[in-house]
Amino acid sequence: MRTNRRLYTADAVMANGNNPVFSGKNHHKSAKAGLYTYRTVVYIILIILTLVCLFPFINIIINCSWSNADIQKGFHWWFGNYFAENWNALISDSHLGFRQAFINSLLIAVISSVLTVYFSALTAYATHIYTFKGKKAITTFILCIMMIPTQVSAMGLVVICNQLHLLNQLWVIIVPAIASPVTYFYMKQYLESVLPFEVIEAARVDGASELRIFHQIVLPI
Repeated sequence: MRTNRRLYTADAVMANGNNPVFSGKNHHKSAKAGLYTYRTVVYIILIILTLVCLFPFINIIINCSWSNADIQKGFHWWFGNYFAENWNALISDSHLGFRQAFINSLLIAVISSVLTVYFSALTAYATHIYTFKGKKAITTFILCIMMIPTQVSAMGLVVICNQLHLLNQLWVIIVPAIASPVTYFYMKQYLESVLPFEVIEAARVDGASELRIFHQIVLPI
């Protein structure tokens, strides 16, 4: 009788889902399903936001394939048949200087991006690893600069360049672009989450210099 009661009690517990083994498995499955659902919703939102950000650029490319008269008629969702004609007109017009403008923009974009990433990562690494006086003040100052609109600093740069007779110089645009508070902010946030101090300390014990640690460990990360 006691054995039968024990078997009956065990069957009842398993039927009710109170068994630790089976309840743990069910909890794991439900948590995994919830994680997949959460990721799916996040990815859908990110895809929608990406399409919204890319829409103006896609609209510009679509308008490049229509004539002036068709563009004035209204909005177009798909490409027209005037892309080759408009492109040839753009290239052949000597008054616009499209080729030189494109080369200048490409040089400024590439050089500025490389220098901005390098020096922003270097600054973020220094403020994350080292402890020195004024560290919090420097970080706060950089974040305050990040809140200043780009148009305000751009107008000041144009006025300064005009007064110093530095117009038509590419380096005048490249050098100020190196100091990017937004890039620094994202670099610092990322390093705080993926770069433990033990990795840097181990490299120092092995005899690596500070610049070598940055170039071979931090920058690849």
